[in-house]
Amino acid sequence: MALTSSLRPAVLLERAALCSIPGESLPEVIVARTTALAVSALKRSGFVCVAVSHDRGLGTGPAAVHAQLALQRRIDDALRGFGGFLDGAHSYPRPGETIDVDVPSPSVFTRLVLEAATKHRIDLARSVFVAQTLDAVEGARIAGVTTVLLGQTEARMVEWLRRPSARPDHVFADFATVRDFVEARRTRSMVHG
Repeated sequence: MALTSSLRPAVLLERAALCSIPGESLPEVIVARTTALAVSALKRSGFVCVAVSHDRGLGTGPAAVHAQLALQRRIDDALRGFGGFLDGAHSYPRPGETIDVDVPSPSVFTRLVLEAATKHRIDLARSVFVAQTLDAVEGARIAGVTTVLLGQTEARMVEWLRRPSARPDHVFADFATVRDFVEARRTRSMVHG
């Protein structure tokens, strides 16, 4: 019982849902104002906020590790400008690892969510995973987290009809709505639980 009570609710964020990189240029990392404000509000409400990412596009080796760290610094700087911060970031590959192209992306996200839960003492049953991709949704669902997909397109809906394991629990248009959902969900669990 003591172990469960020490676990904390979290908002786990697929990095692609947290920021955009126009033209894949690291100097141009953009964290939307509404996203930064939502992360700041969630932190003030006591949520653990952790980013996870499957960084296929950054390459492998020391250059990839440097690129991951530079990207995370830019995200942290952008969030700090609005009073927010991340409690951590978990990405694949990690330093010294190479990307195994045979490992399906959902299993990478499952592993990252479970690693984050262990490191940050996260209660996955009371947490939410915010995703931009269906691979992230599927991986988070396997890990036992409520999933939220940002944005919705017809192509995504068709894809999750073909791939029910990637169907999100919720779909919201923006981070402000996600913040409201997460805070209302916690309030309901406090009242009923």
